[in-house]
Amino acid sequence: GAGPFAGVPSLIKDNTDLAGLPTRHGSRGSSAAPAVADAEFTRIFRATGLIPIGKSALPEFGLTATTEPSHRPATRNPWNTNHSSGGSSGGSAALVAAGVVPLAHANDGGGSIRIPAACCGVVGLKPSRGRLPTIPVAQKMPINIIVEGVVSRTVRDSAAFYAEAERHYVNPSLPPIGRVLAPGEERQRIGVCVQHPLGGVCDPEVVAQVEQVARRCEGLGHKVEQVPLPVTGQMADDFFLYWARMAAATNYLGKLAFGSDFDRHLLEPLTYQLSRHYLRRFWRSPAAIRRLRRFSADYQALFTAHDLILTPVLATPPVEIGYLGPELDFDTVSERLRNYAAFTPPQNVAGTPAISLPLGRSAAGLPIGV
Repeated sequence: GAGPFAGVPSLIKDNTDLAGLPTRHGSRGSSAAPAVADAEFTRIFRATGLIPIGKSALPEFGLTATTEPSHRPATRNPWNTNHSSGGSSGGSAALVAAGVVPLAHANDGGGSIRIPAACCGVVGLKPSRGRLPTIPVAQKMPINIIVEGVVSRTVRDSAAFYAEAERHYVNPSLPPIGRVLAPGEERQRIGVCVQHPLGGVCDPEVVAQVEQVARRCEGLGHKVEQVPLPVTGQMADDFFLYWARMAAATNYLGKLAFGSDFDRHLLEPLTYQLSRHYLRRFWRSPAAIRRLRRFSADYQALFTAHDLILTPVLATPPVEIGYLGPELDFDTVSERLRNYAAFTPPQNVAGTPAISLPLGRSAAGLPIGV
């Protein structure tokens, strides 16, 4: 019969094929030819009853934490249009937050579901690795960091989406989710970390919101204790190199990945700069990948003593448009990105699930994700 999403309008992020519309990946270098068929994820998405009415914006190839391409207007935050909607699923999060659609496709390779969810005050669950099928190239990566999901306005809607999707796609190596209708009965062991993992500074408003949530959890009978994250500067460097590797692959292998009319001369400056960053250091890549795989085991070990870890999603409330803008020099952007979005990549490396919940608001009225 018709599920809860029958006939509900929605959006597919513009890095995933939707038959009849081009897949531009937020890039002028990509083909403007319409996709001939739906991606596997899009087929499952449609099978839940959702009806894609268009594509949502992203920064070029999803490579940064804001949706501000140089060749068209920025995707602005509905709470305050001077601020970023996050990235890379910035279009989906902004349209859900603005009430255009109740739920929209998003995907995440380093925070791209959770960052825009935190910026726009919506719910963004990055599921476990392999929970839903993703782009074929993800399976060929040494570490598959990319997962598909949605951003929605409520936990209820996100839970309903995964329950519906599970009727059409099951990964036998993961435990089933089923239909989650109410809170669990058992009390959780919660580890809290508000320290910036790279020694940077977390905005006091963000810290206060996370601590308030921790106290609330304690009041509900959960066991709450401080815990350090096993994230180091080395891990951040390794992840950044791995991330830059994707830009280099786009730059040099784009015709193979995106078709013969891909034009690398039309790529954004950031994509070139990331590509150059990788080429200068590519010899470090094998060791970086080995360390990232080891990190994965260290991170998962956290969950022998804790059921879940509570942290900020971002180090500050949503930044202003231009703070991570396309015209800035590479060193400035990479330093700012490192500080702003240090909490989200570890779960992509480890393959663990993570959710951004809209539990806070700054004094200026901007959403803060936890």
